[in-house]
Amino acid sequence: ARGLPNFDAKTGGVSDPYCKCLVDGRSYSIVQTGTVMNSLDPVWNATFEMEDCSVDDALRFEVHDKDFGSEDDLLGTAVLPGKRIFPHGFHGDLALSKKGVLSVRVGFDGMTEAEFVYPGGVRAKEARLWQWPAAAAKAGGDSRAPAASSTFV
Repeated sequence: ARGLPNFDAKTGGVSDPYCKCLVDGRSYSIVQTGTVMNSLDPVWNATFEMEDCSVDDALRFEVHDKDFGSEDDLLGTAVLPGKRIFPHGFHGDLALSKKGVLSVRVGFDGMTEAEFVYPGGVRAKEARLWQWPAAAAKAGGDSRAPAASSTFV
């Protein structure tokens, strides 16, 4: 992440950020990076797998400031719709709601070329893709990808 707001400036400190990622609307599907102390430009280099994601889902990223002895501050949020990830994954910057930018890479593992069909019945040339629900039903497959892999940098 880059250019995060400093919520600890009033006390003479610098924010201690960490990032959460969840499938939007599912509180049980949360992964979290470690905390980087005293940084407005943290580098996490953390990779996670999330099960049961479809193109209709969105990934919600929340960057927080770790506060010891009080509730953590929300530094900003960003939502990445599944349709921006399909079909080749996503690697880029997401503007955070308050200030700053979060760099993420999201891809999908576990699908083979034979399992994937584009809408309209055209076969994919790439592995590691997410299946459209309509195409999956037409092909007799499931619209859920086995795992979404997210990397926060």
